[in-house]
Amino acid sequence: MRLLNYLLLLLLFTTACQNKNERIDLEPDPEIIIAETSNVEEETNTTAQRSKDEKPVNILELRMQWVSYLTGRVLRYNNTARLEVLQLLPEGTEVIALEDLLENRNPTEFSSSFIDMLELFITIIDENGKPGLAEDSPPGGGGGSSSNPTLELVQLFLDYVLNENCIELYFPKGLSFTPEFEITSTAHPLTLENENYGYLRYYEPILIGEEEILVEEITFNPTYLNQADNIIIARPVRPDFIPDSQAACNYEQYQDIDFTLFPL
Repeated sequence: MRLLNYLLLLLLFTTACQNKNERIDLEPDPEIIIAETSNVEEETNTTAQRSKDEKPVNILELRMQWVSYLTGRVLRYNNTARLEVLQLLPEGTEVIALEDLLENRNPTEFSSSFIDMLELFITIIDENGKPGLAEDSPPGGGGGSSSNPTLELVQLFLDYVLNENCIELYFPKGLSFTPEFEITSTAHPLTLENENYGYLRYYEPILIGEEEILVEEITFNPTYLNQADNIIIARPVRPDFIPDSQAACNYEQYQDIDFTLFPL
């Protein structure tokens, strides 16, 4: 039974960033998400396979997809968070360590919004497989009970991406928040491939058939890079660049991981 719960939690915790299309309903405050549903009928064999492959390196890539996806959400809806990120990206700078955004002693607008959205994704459960709670903890953290299981899962996720795996955000073309900007999020594939799946977040929903689509899955490659702006790539910090404070992030638990910069 515990194994079944573990597998169900893994599926719930990863499939939200795997589906093809997304719709959104907002309360009057656009920074608070009520629900976000996906069109599961258009799920492809590739996205279905993502939820089945539990190798640690693939779980890491899925978690990085979560990081970049939630970052894109925060930057779309929170102007103060946008200004905070821009301050960390002076001209000529392309990389921000995730810990600089989420582990400041004084909470920032970005960190507060990121954690709020992560918590909402964890607590929203519907028939389309949104991240949710179960008896076991998600991979990357220990089990155990808590008077606030949602907070516990949030902390496990943050520990995974900040301490067990030192993640950074790469902005290959910087950021330019024009009046109606779009944002693309993706993650390093952790292989020598020069493409990966990602998500294009439109400024306003677009109508495709009878569906209003706000986020669309895309193939991110050098051609896409040349055409799009506001690109967020979550990737592991290469071992040669990990500071002493993050020495635990040696990635020894992974096999066949590739640290070549992405995109090539």
